[in-house]
Amino acid sequence: EEEEEEEEEEEEAPAETGKVKRRKKEFAWMDSDDEASGSDEEEREEAPPKEERKQSSRKEDSDVEERRRETSDSEEPAQSVPNCAAEVQSLGQMMRLMESWQRQRGRILRLPMAELSQVCQACARVKYFDSQSFADIIAAVKVHLRSYVQLKADDVGGVLSGLADVNAYDKEVFDLAASAMNRTAGHLQRPARKVILDAFKKVNHRSNSLREMSEHEAKARYDERCSEVAASWQRPGSTSTTWRGFG
Repeated sequence: EEEEEEEEEEEEAPAETGKVKRRKKEFAWMDSDDEASGSDEEEREEAPPKEERKQSSRKEDSDVEERRRETSDSEEPAQSVPNCAAEVQSLGQMMRLMESWQRQRGRILRLPMAELSQVCQACARVKYFDSQSFADIIAAVKVHLRSYVQLKADDVGGVLSGLADVNAYDKEVFDLAASAMNRTAGHLQRPARKVILDAFKKVNHRSNSLREMSEHEAKARYDERCSEVAASWQRPGSTSTTWRGFG
């Protein structure tokens, strides 16, 4: 009897383990469904709505477009070529202007004296020097100085002072300028005359043609000094040194 009971228990044990396995299998798909549904809910919670995604993408596109416009607007003036030398305020502008003129054959040689003066002043202002460009500038200046057309002293002074400031000294140019200005030395206004004489002094150029101009400038300085002294005597509280005699 005991042997029969043991056999019955052994038969019941595998049956019970089979039931447990079946139960685990039955609940396994429920657990997987729960996990899948939970992950879907998390994704739905993490992912923003479609409208918000569209709005954010539109905002990013608009920001990129705005930055691109700002960049292009800021770069456009910097890359533009000035219309004339008087508008030049930077070395880059001067380089682009001269490059554009070099591409036009004979453009610099045809410039009038007034514009050549502006070019030399612009080169001095931005510290620009290019041997090829200045060869054309000096050649054009010589043509004007050799002509019989009366030149303005301001234009000649602008050319000479600009050449002196960038160390583009040319002896023949200064000799021709001295001869041209000497013919009208008595009619030169003092500001223009002073600019011309300062340019000659800066490059240490000496010319006999400058003698009359220098004399006029010395007389003008003497007269100016006398006027200052006379004005100082008339100031309130100033002591007069004029002798008024005895008593």
